[in-house]
Amino acid sequence: MLAPHQNNRNIVYAKAYMGNILWWAGTETAQQYGGYMDGMVESGLRAAHAVFKRWLNQ
Repeated sequence: MLAPHQNNRNIVYAKAYMGNILWWAGTETAQQYGGYMDGMVESGLRAAHAVFKRWLNQ
């Protein structure tokens, strides 16, 4: 049995897919505080930054 929050921070979900047009965001993809609200915010900001950066480069 897994301990709480043991299966978070999976690097597979922290990268972009489909030619950098699909990003996953959520507490499970957070690099810090996975499984908590702080992790959700960190992950959302990371994904939003990636999308905005790609949008600026078009």
